[in-house]
Amino acid sequence: MSLEDVIEQLDSNDEILESYVLLREMKMYLDIGEYQPLIKIKIHKSSYVDGNPYHFAVSHHVHTPEQMSPYFPSRTSFSSEREAIDQAISSTTRFLKDAINKGHNPEDEWLIVNENF
Repeated sequence: MSLEDVIEQLDSNDEILESYVLLREMKMYLDIGEYQPLIKIKIHKSSYVDGNPYHFAVSHHVHTPEQMSPYFPSRTSFSSEREAIDQAISSTTRFLKDAINKGHNPEDEWLIVNENF
């Protein structure tokens, strides 16, 4: 059964509100100067959001001294898998780079495990 067949079957089932089919999971070490933390990204496909079927989830949320609370991306759905991957990475690295550029020494505690990953 193809990915599209699975999504179509789930969409046609009256007992399912919304569904996401896992396309891939990636593991990577970020390169932020001397800081190279390990994160994971999952990419799902769904027909739930029209025109933006690719959704990402990250293994960790970022909470640096420059932030009031951990950052949870508000937009996780995109029109292409490539865009979803790029946004997952940038939503993680943006705050890490900002804190380091402002003179903070990176700490593993800045990465908060995403319990829903």
